[in-house]
Amino acid sequence: MEPSKLYKSILLELLSFALFINLNIYTLVPFLTLHGLALFIITSLLASIIPKRFKDRRKAIFVFFIILYPTLYLGYIFLLVAVFYLLRKQKVDVYQPPRIPSLEEIITEDIKFSGRKIGEAALAVIQSGESKINPLRLETILSYLLNLESSQIIPALKKALAYSEDTIRLYAFGAISRIEKNLNQTLHALRERLSQERLPPEEKAYLYYQIALIYYTFVHYKLADPEFRGYMLKEALENVKKPLEMKSTPEAKLLLAKIHIEMKQFDEALIHLESLMESKELNPVSYLMQLAEVYYERGDYKMVKRLIREHPEIELLLDVEANFVIRFWRGKNGNLR
Repeated sequence: MEPSKLYKSILLELLSFALFINLNIYTLVPFLTLHGLALFIITSLLASIIPKRFKDRRKAIFVFFIILYPTLYLGYIFLLVAVFYLLRKQKVDVYQPPRIPSLEEIITEDIKFSGRKIGEAALAVIQSGESKINPLRLETILSYLLNLESSQIIPALKKALAYSEDTIRLYAFGAISRIEKNLNQTLHALRERLSQERLPPEEKAYLYYQIALIYYTFVHYKLADPEFRGYMLKEALENVKKPLEMKSTPEAKLLLAKIHIEMKQFDEALIHLESLMESKELNPVSYLMQLAEVYYERGDYKMVKRLIREHPEIELLLDVEANFVIRFWRGKNGNLR
C-alpha cells in the first residue's frame, strides 16, 4: 500500500469537510467532488489490502463506493478504521537473505541431505548425452551452471548444442557466444590500455596479469579450440611472467602454477605452490585444490592424504571425481588408508 494515497484521501476529505461547514449552492458541487475523490481513493486502498479470498477487487471498490457515498463522513470513517485494522493484521514479508554457513559449520555438522536437484548430478546427466530431460528443466540447469565456477560448464553447454529442442540449442549457443564475446572484449580493452605510454609499473603489472588470466580462462574453461590451446597457454605464460618481474604478487604466482598445471608441467607448478604455502601470502583454500592435483599427478599419494588430513576443507573444493577418490581412500571406517 502507498501511504501517500492515504494522506491524499484524508486531505481531500478534510477539504470537503471545510466546504460542508459552509455548505451553500456554490460549495455543493466542490464538496461532493472532493468527498467522492477521497472516498474513491480510500476504497481502492481498502480493496488492495482485503484478504485474497475476495478475488473480485474491482467489484469490491464499486460496492463500497456506492453504498458508503451517501453516508458521507460516517462511511468514510468506517473505511478509514477498516484500512488501519487490515494494515495491522497484514503480514509484511521482509526479505531475509540466505545465511551462508561458515566452513567450520559445514565440516563439523552432520548435514542430512536428500539429494541434489541440479548441480553435479545435473551436469552428469548432460554429459551422459541423455536426451529425455525436460526442456524447461534443462534450461534451468544450464542457467544455474552459468553462475558456477567450473571447468565443466562449457563442455556441458556444448553437449546441449546437440539437444533436439531448438530453444535449448539456441540457449546454449547464445551462452557460449556471450562468454567468448565478453572475454574477447575485455582482452581487447586491456591491450588497448597497455599500449598507452607512461603507465605506472603497478598498472602495467596488473594489466599483464589480467591478460594472462583471460588466456588461461579460455583454456581452463575449454573455450579454446584444441589447435589454439598451445598458443593461448604460451601467451598466458609470457604475460604472467612480466608482472612477476615487475612486482611479484601471490595472485600472479598462483596463476603461473595453474598455467603450468594446464601444460602438464607439474614439477614447475609444485615449486610455485609450495612457495605460496611457505610464505603464507594467500589463504590455503585458494590453492589447495591445485596442490592436491599436482601431488596426485606426480603419484605422490602420501602427500595428497597428508594434505587432506591437515586441511579437511579441501573436500569442499574438489570436483566430483576427486571426491570419489577420497571417499574410496577413506573406506567404510572413514579413515584415510
